[in-house]
Amino acid sequence: MMTIVRIDAEARWSDVVIHNNTLYYTGVPENLDADAFEQTANTLAQIDAVLGKTGQQ
Repeated sequence: MMTIVRIDAEARWSDVVIHNNTLYYTGVPENLDADAFEQTANTLAQIDAVLGKTGQQ
């Protein structure tokens, strides 16, 4: 049986789900009024933080 790992799980949400050696994550920029460059940089920083939590960095 494959294991499902949830990181920072809440009742209806998990920041990260890992299954079958695949990490699933979705993110939204903190400032939606920023330009595309800033939103991308913000989302990539969030991804770096998530990877740090999972030891995948």
